[in-house]
Amino acid sequence: MDKRLARGQRVRPDSLLAALQFLKEHGGGMYMHERGVTAGGLTPAGQWLDTGHLHELMGVHLFRGKLVIGLNMRHAELVHASLLRKQVLCLVESCEVSEHQSSSLGQDLHVHPWPDTVAVLATLAAEVEMARLTDHDHVQRDWVPWDEALLTLQQEPQLPLAVRIDAWSGAVGSAYVPISELPALTSTVDAAVVHLHLREDTQMVGAVHMGLMTAARLPLRLSAAEAALQSHGLQPDSLHRSADIAQAELTQHLQNLDAPPPYSINPTAHLIRVALDRAVARARAAIAS
Repeated sequence: MDKRLARGQRVRPDSLLAALQFLKEHGGGMYMHERGVTAGGLTPAGQWLDTGHLHELMGVHLFRGKLVIGLNMRHAELVHASLLRKQVLCLVESCEVSEHQSSSLGQDLHVHPWPDTVAVLATLAAEVEMARLTDHDHVQRDWVPWDEALLTLQQEPQLPLAVRIDAWSGAVGSAYVPISELPALTSTVDAAVVHLHLREDTQMVGAVHMGLMTAARLPLRLSAAEAALQSHGLQPDSLHRSADIAQAELTQHLQNLDAPPPYSINPTAHLIRVALDRAVARARAAIAS
């Protein structure tokens, strides 16, 4: 690949190997996920890297019990993906409220402050498929945990290709609730995410993911609230307890209480409770159908 590239020149590699060779030669950092739109960023050398045509970054499919989503998929495409609407409606809902429908999940990883899709993927314990060159210039692809992927993106020239999430069958309920849905609240969180699976025989919680997007635009996984919900079931007092624990987790992590609401309820706990109620109702509807 020609190393004498003008600043601002767009590079369209013909393969994943060529894209990784470009990153290795010109340094890591921001690169372009482009499919007819100008978005993304510049590498330190100042060239655009267009990966929008690479098939490794496209598509939505199930594989060995995992839901795999290519990072070049745009928000506008994801909201119409029937597989996502059935499996992870919370991700679809976060894409629906996105201000940038032409953006892709790959671009979301590089935008600061992070959009709510990042909080959803963090809550779902998504893994990221990362591609890099070995010492012998072979392409190596590995699935790595979400937090590790975000860290390595800043440290070495790698290309994220896709995310994968556990695919649950049966009674799945999922909800993403932005604070804008509850305009009377003033809170240190911007959105709540709940994704759960009910056992159809007992309607107990078989598995659950809960999380927040804080006002500082940082995702927060609510592991203690998840554990409480799985232990105590879906009685109203159990849902209330889980929401209260979520508030306590937020306070512990941020060391900052919510601003006083205009009425006497806890805004973060209320937002979580709305998301819980919505996810549970959807899971029960799946059982009924």
